[in-house]
Parts: sequence; C-alpha cells; structure tokens
Amino acid sequence: MDRVCRKGKEVSEALGRKPQSTDLNERHPFDVEICRIPPGKTPYPYHSHSAQWEFYHVISDNGLARHAEGRRPLKLATLSSSSPANRIS
Repeated sequence: MDRVCRKGKEVSEALGRKPQSTDLNERHPFDVEICRIPPGKTPYPYHSHSAQWEFYHVISDNGLARHAEGRRPLKLATLSSSSPANRIS
C-alpha cells in the first residue's frame, strides 16, 4: 500500500514562478503549496534538503511530523519549520 499521497495547489507557480528557470528573477525566494493529506498518508517520503527550509501550517485537523528524534504531533493552527539538512516528513 502506497502511503505517499497528497492533493495540492502550487500557489507559487500559480503566481508566476517558473520552477525550471535558473534566472532568480523568475523564481520566488520560497515556494508555497496548499496541500491536502488524507488520513494515514504522508505528503512526501522521508527526506532532507541541503539548503531549503520547510514550513508547515496546519489549517485543518491534526497530523504528525516525522524527524530524526521521532514524531511530533501537529494540531490545528500549529506552525512548524525544519531547517536545511534536518530530515522531516
């Protein structure tokens, strides 16, 4: 059973970001995605980034964030971030 599943809207791309461009004027300093994650699923496989931060804002329901030390609950209205090279999913 595949646990990776998400339905979302790439807000940055809808606002004109060109994801494949190497021209910094055509990219945004960060990406925004509104993502719906069904119960029991995860939006991405466990991963890390060498230079990219991740920021999560729970706008409905609850969830769990996985990280190197285990799992952390994310409740409605929770704000959470992950620094580069810090694995989270």
